Amino acid sequence: PGERRRSRLRYAALCTYVDDLFGQVIRKLEEQGELDNTFIIFTADHGAYNGDHWFSEKGHYFDSSLQVPLIIRDPSPAANGTRGSTVKDPAASVDIVPTLLALLGLDIPPRVQGRSLAGYLDGSQKTPVNEAVFSEFDYSDPFHPGPDDAKKLLWIIRDTNYKYVEFADPAYDPVFFSLREDPEELNDLAGRQDSVPLMWHYSRRLLQWRMRGEDRSVTDLMAETLGAAL
Repeated sequence: PGERRRSRLRYAALCTYVDDLFGQVIRKLEEQGELDNTFIIFTADHGAYNGDHWFSEKGHYFDSSLQVPLIIRDPSPAANGTRGSTVKDPAASVDIVPTLLALLGLDIPPRVQGRSLAGYLDGSQKTPVNEAVFSEFDYSDPFHPGPDDAKKLLWIIRDTNYKYVEFADPAYDPVFFSLREDPEELNDLAGRQDSVPLMWHYSRRLLQWRMRGEDRSVTDLMAETLGAAL
């Protein structure tokens, strides 16, 4: 308990330090008269456990590591009506690129993964941009590759109600949490019979996401090869 408390205090101190540094950036933009000409996006690559789930550092599939801040400031007058508001709809890091492209008035290429969040900034987005968000994690050791590395993968689908985790290694069973009833993710529902229909539903959505994200650039070549073989 003592070490966990010290770890959390250090983490809070680092957050304060980052906040101070970011404040210096904002003040410099104000001094140069560029604040109202600058889109600002503040985010991070991962969270930290600090003892949650008896873990330290990062990784795994719990929200303590997966959830990151996402603060967007659009300097245009169109965003004045939403300033200071918080959106609780699901969003992901892959949404940042299409959001920036939309804010800059540029076309979003079809193969860009993610969806623009720009509608939240001007208040035009009345329904969630994403019904769910997805994540994947490779927990193999890049410095010591091994024959089983292809198994050391997991995929996650998360919405406001549930989180479902699937592993490439058949030795590991899926993990399933009810986020409304169990926001701390302490009670895995995967072993309950009444969870099976919902888990099947989320498993299909996860598969569909992976299929949409696959590289299809040579799919037509496969069709030509099969045609030639016939």
